[in-house]
Amino acid sequence: MRWTGFGALADLERSASNVLAGRGFRVVRVGETIAVLGGEPATAARHCAHLPGVVWIGLGYTSEGGPEALLASLQALGERYLKRNSRFGVQVEVTGSKSLRGDLIGAANSRLLGLRRGTRIDERSPELIFHVALDRNQGVAAVEIRRGVGGVPTSTAKAFCLVSGGMHSSVVAWMAALAGFSVELVHLRTSEESVVEAGRLYSELSHRIDPTRLKLTLLTGSKNSPKGVLASWLKKKKGGGESPVFAGYHLECREEFSWRGVTGVVYPLLLFPEPEFKRVFDSLGLTGYFESNGLLSGIQESVASAYRVGSFGGARAELHEVVDSVK
Repeated sequence: MRWTGFGALADLERSASNVLAGRGFRVVRVGETIAVLGGEPATAARHCAHLPGVVWIGLGYTSEGGPEALLASLQALGERYLKRNSRFGVQVEVTGSKSLRGDLIGAANSRLLGLRRGTRIDERSPELIFHVALDRNQGVAAVEIRRGVGGVPTSTAKAFCLVSGGMHSSVVAWMAALAGFSVELVHLRTSEESVVEAGRLYSELSHRIDPTRLKLTLLTGSKNSPKGVLASWLKKKKGGGESPVFAGYHLECREEFSWRGVTGVVYPLLLFPEPEFKRVFDSLGLTGYFESNGLLSGIQESVASAYRVGSFGGARAELHEVVDSVK
């Protein structure tokens, strides 16, 4: 898989290692390309499919014999994937040698063109894209199988995201992750259903980003109103650092849902078009129970008791594991 070039490559290498932890894979770096060795390739590709900071994911081979061994690996891929009259492109990355890069591009195209009748180079709209990376004698040859989500690899910079489990806040949390933040989801419990939806969001994100950089915090129980709980939490958080607090506020929600008196929250996607919110939310594969049932506009007062904070994080988790832990 290939780094987008934003953020730090070391963060992407660490993220890939943590997403694949316990599955028998080994992660190595070849220039700005990351190779995942061992295990089933399709499994590795599936688990890295939504990893922030990845521009493409491919299947292929690693080699340690320099350019010739790398070209032999590329030829083996071409024999397997190229068909008659197909269009292809080759992208080459060579660390520290521009002249060798030009030679490799020419040699790679020559090898592939001779494999099938009617094949031709088409850099604008190829049916197949082959990738070659060489760093000293270590190389990677791959055929692209899907595009990555792009964005920035997950860094140590932290953002708090106020989440209801509904569409707008879920989208903001995912966009914060794509911006490279480690994410702490902060949920104000208003019902059992709201806890389930917040847990569903955590579960989905834990399979998309480095799970060691993800946390869910549950605020529950107060003699004050829910807004008072959130205000109290924000006041304590401000004393502990400068990490931003994001929320999924939207123009259409202004009349029915407003946190008056609550300061310190940033609404980064305030003018994000509603159809785009829905498109991104649908891509997360979440069931919008909390929002579709109108619970955002009917928040009730919390049960009178002590203000409590519970949390769960740092691991890939299924929905029932998250909900059981925060409860």
